[in-house]
Amino acid sequence: MGGMTDDVRRVLHTAGMAESRRVDQRGFRAAPGSQHGIVRLQHVGPGMSLTQANGQVSQYVRVLQAAGYRVDRVDEVTSPDRLIVLERPR
Repeated sequence: MGGMTDDVRRVLHTAGMAESRRVDQRGFRAAPGSQHGIVRLQHVGPGMSLTQANGQVSQYVRVLQAAGYRVDRVDEVTSPDRLIVLERPR
């Protein structure tokens, strides 16, 4: 499962996106989904407004879609939206 998660991380890193490694660090967090071919992605943005954080999530969507991934966005009300990234079609 880590293979696809690593691929998603690589795509975002190549696009200049930062990965959050600590609670107080802005960036994305990627984790394997419960099924093969799915990655759960979220934005951690301490000190950012919800609008700013969701703007960053929109950038993740554009980058991943340009790389051929299918992306579903889970709209949140009180925290930044989350993404479910689905395996690229072969």
